Amino acid sequence: MLIKVQTNGSLLSERRNQEIFEKRRPHKIVISFYGGKEKSYQSLTRTPGSFKLFLKAVDWLKKSGIRVRANIIVTKYNALEIGRMVGMATDSGFEYFIYPRLTPTFQGDRMPMELAMNNCSVMEEIDKYNRQSIPQERNKERKECLAGRAFFHVDWNGSISICQSSRNNPVNLLREGMSGFMQLAEISRRNLKRLDKCVDCEYGKECSTCPLNLELFQKADRIPSYICKKYGH
Repeated sequence: MLIKVQTNGSLLSERRNQEIFEKRRPHKIVISFYGGKEKSYQSLTRTPGSFKLFLKAVDWLKKSGIRVRANIIVTKYNALEIGRMVGMATDSGFEYFIYPRLTPTFQGDRMPMELAMNNCSVMEEIDKYNRQSIPQERNKERKECLAGRAFFHVDWNGSISICQSSRNNPVNLLREGMSGFMQLAEISRRNLKRLDKCVDCEYGKECSTCPLNLELFQKADRIPSYICKKYGH
């Protein structure tokens, strides 16, 4: 298995945790960038001192030799710092990808969407940076998703789900053991079925929206047009 660890970096500032990853090196560490300056970063995290912990983690990752990707999360607080965050990533030798669109919480709270940046010129800047970073698949033809078969997500308490975008039907790996993995394929088959409202949609052939993501926005009662051309607004 290839282990990818996703983190905001706060606990990677601690030496005891750094030593764990030095001894048991993961395939990749993905660290979230919430801002290029203390004010913008902590406007989102609302945690005093979190920016300094983040910088400590970045400094260690830069020296660690572990493959790293920066997930640059764009919000209304840091939209003018995109170039600065890209520079922090590239100067550290990290891959990066910029995410300008925020999603509701798994509980259906739309609050994160209220923090999203809405500026066409900034979106063009983001597209330019992303084309220069990790190569992106440009073919919009709908392809089969391998969530739960080729990859899966594990949370902090050992519960596995088919991907990071879904917490539907989790299986506790600590309790079930290796047999828990055998349940993922069936869970994937059930959860990745196209919604009834999507079956006969005129945009069906070109639609690449994940059914699980669509359900998330439905739960929040707000569907953007980039998620659904037919029902979004």
